Amino acid sequence: MTAYLKLFWIFIKAQLCRIFLRRLNVSFKKVYGDWYCDIKGWPEKFFPNALMVGDASRLIQMNSDGKDYVTFEVIPSRKKRSGNDLIELTQTSSSTTGGGYYKTDFGNADLSKIWLCPVTLFVLGRYPEYIYFRRIEN
Repeated sequence: MTAYLKLFWIFIKAQLCRIFLRRLNVSFKKVYGDWYCDIKGWPEKFFPNALMVGDASRLIQMNSDGKDYVTFEVIPSRKKRSGNDLIELTQTSSSTTGGGYYKTDFGNADLSKIWLCPVTLFVLGRYPEYIYFRRIEN
């Protein structure tokens, strides 16, 4: 039961972040070739649920410079502005587990549209209209 309480607390922190923070650092670690979101306090029991799949995994790999641990400064926004790399929300699923679809402008045809899974809700508290990010040196 405590693992579920931890998840609930992480979700509450994400909601507070949504309200009060303008930017946050989000880290990812590569384990046996797969990327996982490194969420502080995330219960080990649910570690497989932090797996970055498909497009998100490729986006992280593309920006990792070959490292196995990367951190991005992430700025969720309701307004479009200049600076950093940008992804823009185009569609969300009606189900809680459906995720959000974002378009990109990276000049990479394979990543012109990406899908972000519901881990986004635990980290950012919502599927923001725009997500700006830049890699931070660890």
